[in-house]
Amino acid sequence: MPHRIEILEGDITTLDVEAIVNAANRSLLGGGGVDGAIHRAAGPQLLAACRTLGGCETGEAKITRGYRLKARHVIHTVGPVWHGGGGGEAELLAKAYANSLRLARDNGAWSGRSLTKATRCRVSAVAKLPDASLSYSSLSDWEAQGRLDGLLDLGRSVWRTRAYGDFWSHVLVAEGAVDVCAEPEVSLWDLAALMVIVEEAGGTFTDLSGRRTPDGGSAVSTNGILHPEVLSVLGGAKR
Repeated sequence: MPHRIEILEGDITTLDVEAIVNAANRSLLGGGGVDGAIHRAAGPQLLAACRTLGGCETGEAKITRGYRLKARHVIHTVGPVWHGGGGGEAELLAKAYANSLRLARDNGAWSGRSLTKATRCRVSAVAKLPDASLSYSSLSDWEAQGRLDGLLDLGRSVWRTRAYGDFWSHVLVAEGAVDVCAEPEVSLWDLAALMVIVEEAGGTFTDLSGRRTPDGGSAVSTNGILHPEVLSVLGGAKR
């Protein structure tokens, strides 16, 4: 059976799967956000189990049962805190992914069960720029690179614009809530998962020159249909 990655939108605490991955802190004793939500849904047994694990170093991963969750296992991994990229953050993030997948494989969590309560992300079917919505980062970044004219031209060509910026804008493209996202400068840290998310949802992800790359620099994501026209309007080069 071929390997396949699917991007799903839903409540991670309700998924009926073999394993979910928790973005934990080094103590493994719960926290805010998704970490806290998983602990609340799994019940006090999860915290008790985590107390026996002795914490977890950045880039490492540990596994427990899912307890009250429908998921059989919870894989707890600790990602790096971003400090500019000079402290090996990208390598530690890759290590966290690899160690989580290794634990999933070694504990039999190689296939999911029912995913019917999750909704797969899909890009929009908007085919014309005048009907499209655009999300972008701050205007100052575009101006600093001499690309502001291209962005303004694109903004005048679309139905509406929003300045969400950064990671969230590209996720909105994958969800079909936004049709185009463009940024003049993005770090590898931000791009690590975005290409996969957008492309698995049926979209296109490139830099401003049209290269399909997650290597940092500029980023343009669209529903795919609009991509050539968007790159043309942006110019693909400094203006």
